[in-house]
Amino acid sequence: MVSRDKQVLVVEDDLDHRELATLMFEMWGWQVTTAATAAEGLRQAAGGRFDLLLLDEGLPDGSGIDLARQIRVFDQRTPIIFFTASAFPQDKERALAAGAQAYITKPFDYDEIRLTVEHLLSGVISSLFDH
Repeated sequence: MVSRDKQVLVVEDDLDHRELATLMFEMWGWQVTTAATAAEGLRQAAGGRFDLLLLDEGLPDGSGIDLARQIRVFDQRTPIIFFTASAFPQDKERALAAGAQAYITKPFDYDEIRLTVEHLLSGVISSLFDH
């Protein structure tokens, strides 16, 4: 899945998870932009062109779900994957309703993220994962 021209925005407040996601995407050849807050993520999303957005649900200054809704006002195209510790079914439903295409819970399975990204970018799926 090497894609030197692909850009991902990772919005994650936990430094370890942010660095892990960065390393994972860089290993796949992606360019990675990171943000630690919803406000920074919104600014980055509005000012850049991304092929994928990876959002945490719980951010220090707001909800990733609210962030997804704000992004969808000006960008209805870019796939959004939630990468979060919140495993409640209602959280997944709210994330998908806010415009996300996938919802992956932490701790994550490396292959699950890779396959989800590949499927989203190939247009195979619009939403997935019932767990």
